[in-house]
Amino acid sequence: MLDRIPTWCALLSLALSCSAQAELRLGSPFSESMVLQRGMAVPIWGVANPNAVVTAQFGAQAVQAQSGADGRFMLALDPLEASRTPGILTVSSGSDEVVIHDVLVGEVWIASGQSNMEWVVAHSDDPARDQREATNSEIRIFKGAHATASSPLASVSGAWVVANPNTVGSFTAIGYAFAQKLAAQLGVPVGILDLSWGGSRIEPWIPREGFATLPGWTRKIDAMDRSIKTWRELDGATIAQLLNRADAFNRLQDEQFFTATLGTEQGMIDGYFKPTFDDAAWATCTLPNMFAGIDASLNDYDGTVWFRRSFNIPAGMSGVPLRFEFPAIDDSDVTYLDQTRLGDTVGEWSTPRVYRMAAGLSEGTHTLSICVIDIAAVGGFAGGQPMRVVREDDPARNVSLAGAWKWHKGSVVPRIAYPERSDPLKEPNVAFDSPMAMYNAMIAPCVPFAVQGAIWYQGESNAGQHAEYAALLKALVDGWRTVWKSPNLAFGNVQLAGFMAPAPTEPVQPGWASIRQAQEDGVSLIQAEGNGRAGLVTAIDIGASGDIHPKNKREVGNRLSRWALEQVYHASTGGWAGPLFKSASVQGQTVTVHFDHAQGLAARANGIPGGFAIAGKDGVFVWADAVVSGDTVLLSASTVAQPMSVAYANQNFPETANMINAEGLPMYPFRADVGRGSN
Repeated sequence: MLDRIPTWCALLSLALSCSAQAELRLGSPFSESMVLQRGMAVPIWGVANPNAVVTAQFGAQAVQAQSGADGRFMLALDPLEASRTPGILTVSSGSDEVVIHDVLVGEVWIASGQSNMEWVVAHSDDPARDQREATNSEIRIFKGAHATASSPLASVSGAWVVANPNTVGSFTAIGYAFAQKLAAQLGVPVGILDLSWGGSRIEPWIPREGFATLPGWTRKIDAMDRSIKTWRELDGATIAQLLNRADAFNRLQDEQFFTATLGTEQGMIDGYFKPTFDDAAWATCTLPNMFAGIDASLNDYDGTVWFRRSFNIPAGMSGVPLRFEFPAIDDSDVTYLDQTRLGDTVGEWSTPRVYRMAAGLSEGTHTLSICVIDIAAVGGFAGGQPMRVVREDDPARNVSLAGAWKWHKGSVVPRIAYPERSDPLKEPNVAFDSPMAMYNAMIAPCVPFAVQGAIWYQGESNAGQHAEYAALLKALVDGWRTVWKSPNLAFGNVQLAGFMAPAPTEPVQPGWASIRQAQEDGVSLIQAEGNGRAGLVTAIDIGASGDIHPKNKREVGNRLSRWALEQVYHASTGGWAGPLFKSASVQGQTVTVHFDHAQGLAARANGIPGGFAIAGKDGVFVWADAVVSGDTVLLSASTVAQPMSVAYANQNFPETANMINAEGLPMYPFRADVGRGSN
């Protein structure tokens, strides 16, 4: 146990010793084939020997700065003109020199968010087309490695990759489509910093400077700081105490999980784990094997499956400590040896099992019984690892447990969340959902690399928390603009695509409809401060009811590029936004809804306008009949005598919503009271 204690101390000492005599190193984004931002100062930073002169040369420019006592340095090139001719950046200090080749100058953007931003070309629509068209080597993408940290880090693993038919499949599909359009329209190189992570919430991407704008978060951040400080000051005796407590806590959590899942499980009641149990009627299978390879009835089965077999302990392995080795078991298991519980594991679907018996076994026949608990996706025994019992002091002496086993389908069990593990040696606030954790490890190492802006696709993991999402989105943008010292940092957001089963009897739903409205509200808050370099494009028409990752990523990237070209670069694209709710008024039983960006307003494919709903005093929404009149839509419903509210595409998956403008861009979802703006 105590051999784990010095780990973090050793890492800290190593980091300090490295910084004391540092060779010249540059920040993470500075590497071969990178793209530098045109038209603004280009910061260059890194670590050199303490108090050393550092020189950077690029083209005709040469600039100098002195490193501090900690070796850190920062200097900046004057604004650069776009260049499609590869250049060389040289940074030197004393006898140390870093030379970076194939450097272009153009436009640089960050692509961030969760899986729909991270989704790669190879898994999107028509990847063969992207491979054929990947002929522009002036498009480069830097993919940052997934990481979390409790405080800002100096580096993130990654490398710039040049677009070509062999590499484009691994690119963020939205980021690549966005870059293609910018490169074609602007005629300059385009670089994308892909700093995204599937499944992530918004809070881990917000820097401390962003949370500082949210009064309700002050105490939370202070508490996080205290927990980190306490953890870093732990001594060995305290850690040993905490480890003992954690072991007891984790054991209790596991027992509660097994009680909840197996309390009424048939095999436990009937004693499948007892050596005297008669398994003659059970089927036979070969292990290791996943459920699907054992029997077709287990293909989509979530529940328990029991396995039993006898084995023989020879004289040379009797009476000595033994180790039982099994491959990874998906998801959880309880393993019995001669009716005694040998070991158990909760939720470690990718971890091989090792259970020990210090007292050993007598020579002769013994029985193993394993209850495998699968509560999601596939289940069973993975391959690639031994399945055997081993003499601890002489592993060459072992008995194979692979081969024929008896098996029997048990019971469907409740889907109980896996217990959270307590580990006092794990640094606080580095969990997947910890506030600031992804910013600290993935974004901070790229600050202040010169960029034009960011494109952002996230919100699925915050669905259900729409009340605070708008403020969090503004805090994200405010925080990034603060750390980059760029109040005009452009920010393009994607409104969530449709997802989940259609609901023809529910014209208005909570859930994703609410988070979409929060996304719009968040962008409006940013724009209200007078900065137009923030926009929202909608993907409402691109979704798939059964797929949270709709494959048409090219169109999302195209819409983001239209926003950027018009709002950031002031180029004409014919329009970047679909019809956007402006106001609604009522006369009799008819509501007239007005829109911005509504030239050519129509139903897609000249169909019947759909997706609209109205509600009366009772607040119950019903589907509305809709008639297009210029840039307005007239709504009515025979069952609503006095309309009070209107809505459009206000569902998780708005199957009938089909409104577009002359540019073919979809109408934004909305919900509003008559006579008011959207809410």
